Amino acid sequence: RISRELNGPGDIGPLVRSYVHTIADRMEASGFRVGGPLTGIALETVNASEYLNAACRQAYDQVQRAFQDRCLAAGFEEWQAARFSLMITAAIEGATILSRTAHAGEPLRAVGDMLGEMLSTAHRGLLRPSHAG
Repeated sequence: RISRELNGPGDIGPLVRSYVHTIADRMEASGFRVGGPLTGIALETVNASEYLNAACRQAYDQVQRAFQDRCLAAGFEEWQAARFSLMITAAIEGATILSRTAHAGEPLRAVGDMLGEMLSTAHRGLLRPSHAG
């Protein structure tokens, strides 16, 4: 789903912003009953079940990989894409917990706005010509 929703040319910033805002909208529409299912399972099974913990790690790896692939497609270097994908995943997970707890979509929307701005700023830096001395 992430890959499909982040499909688009160029700058990843607006796509991530829209994606996170959509999560907030869906969460609000559900009365805050949905959102972050992986988080709950991961926290509850971290030490209780090696099998479920491994499945959660694999799922998080897939999420990060989807963001990383899109960052790579936008022109970021491998190391940048890896770090941005970790940041995006962690920020969304944290904001999801805050939004559900507060019964408010604003934490997710604020994080979406900041991630979008951060990624767009970094993307603009990629497009700047280098000035060899």
